Amino acid sequence: MTLSVYILAGGKSERFGSDKAYLEIDGEANWQRIAAAFEDVTLLEGASDRLSDIPLRRLADVVPDAGPMGGLLTALQDANQRGMDKVGLISVDMVGWQPAWLESLAENCETANAYHDELWQPLFAVYHVSIETIVRARIQSGELAMWRLLESIGAKRQALPQGWSTFRSINTPSR
Repeated sequence: MTLSVYILAGGKSERFGSDKAYLEIDGEANWQRIAAAFEDVTLLEGASDRLSDIPLRRLADVVPDAGPMGGLLTALQDANQRGMDKVGLISVDMVGWQPAWLESLAENCETANAYHDELWQPLFAVYHVSIETIVRARIQSGELAMWRLLESIGAKRQALPQGWSTFRSINTPSR
């Protein structure tokens, strides 16, 4: 299995009030936690050089202003070019996750694997590089909803892992 992990950090952080890429949990930036947990990590920064002070491999979205779908396309294209099979996607504002959860999603991933209870969790998921052309076509047609992509490609729904109650997305400074 060849899994590359990509941190989605291209959002505008409007509700948060400052760039979520610098979100700190217990004195450590969340991107650092992600980078420490995985071997091959790339930061998807949306606009070019916006996060130039973060010492990770960084990529600007290949299609600007396409939201998380644009980040996914960038990750898939990059992973394909690097000979990787799967892309692990983690939003920079997600906390309380465990590395084993993403690794579990990577097992037997043919199109995409994501956790699902009442809703999909598309921003903490694993995508197979074979869906790159599908993602590109969805962006070109303006279909940017990540959950709809998961539905359309027959993604495998995974039950929430034990300990999921610690997982959350931080959208405001008060958390």
